Amino acid sequence: MGCLSVSSYSSLGNNDINNSKNIEDTIKVDYQNIVIKCSSGECKKCIINNEQDYQALLKYRSPHPDCMDYKLPSIDFTKYTLIGQAITVGGCKRPDIEKELIRIPSDKKYILKTFVEQHGTCKRLFHNSIWIIIPKIESDYTVEYNTTYNLNQEK
Repeated sequence: MGCLSVSSYSSLGNNDINNSKNIEDTIKVDYQNIVIKCSSGECKKCIINNEQDYQALLKYRSPHPDCMDYKLPSIDFTKYTLIGQAITVGGCKRPDIEKELIRIPSDKKYILKTFVEQHGTCKRLFHNSIWIIIPKIESDYTVEYNTTYNLNQEK
């Protein structure tokens, strides 16, 4: 979806900010969380910049009865970009998820840093979707995903 390039990193503490040409050039980006329900699509990591790609999220709509008439929240794609990430993790209860978005103008990229804390080692899987809206991304920028997992043995 969209025409931006997407990169992905999974790590246990990798600090991509240090790879920037100039650490002072790193800017924390404010974002708005958005809840998108009923999508059973294939969007594991995506950048959406237009209404057509946005509506495609419901191409594989959940069969749940509440989803039959579900409408996606309105987004003005002339002003905003939607960034999404799906995270699946085990544990004994839902994971704690924190995120941070940074912009590195000298490298022409954004990095979505996601911190996932898994609680215990039960076999249950939790499927989580992260959706954020940010001011429109420049067409020559890339978006990278950096996900860090931490196992908390306490249930």
